[in-house]
Amino acid sequence: MNVGTSFHSIWNRSLRKFGLSRRNAGLSLVEILVAVTIFSLLIIPVISMFNQTSRAGMRTKEQMMAANLAQEKIEEYRSIGFAKLQKKLDALRENGLIYYDKSEAPVPGFQEFSRQTIVSYFPEMNPPATNAMAFKRIKVTVEVTWKPGRMDLDKSYKLFTILADKTPYHGVQPPF
Repeated sequence: MNVGTSFHSIWNRSLRKFGLSRRNAGLSLVEILVAVTIFSLLIIPVISMFNQTSRAGMRTKEQMMAANLAQEKIEEYRSIGFAKLQKKLDALRENGLIYYDKSEAPVPGFQEFSRQTIVSYFPEMNPPATNAMAFKRIKVTVEVTWKPGRMDLDKSYKLFTILADKTPYHGVQPPF
């Protein structure tokens, strides 16, 4: 028995089983066009979803980078300590300034990000003695800005912390 013959006989029996003959076993052009149209309509949303997921991932990456750059600068100022920051602010106050401002554009190592740091007394230099929270505080604010992808609008991320003097002021002991 020839292998080719047995395959054809099995094929022909299978076609007859489903009511088909060898003559009408193929697909017509209309059937192929309908199948391609249905496939196209189903695949377009899937491709669109991949594109949107990719863009969302890029936005998240940029926001995380901005948050890390802001946190890095906050930690830098926290490590300086209250006393040294107070001396710097008092020296600026003698020159008529009430805050310290430092801009970095671009942030070293991150060309698409810029960072601005503002250091000031919070809420004022000498809080009133009647205030139960009468101790000096310094506010450090860091704002990171960037221009995402091909967009014209800048995005920003702002983070701040408050540093407090741990020595009594106006005879009131801080609660920490």
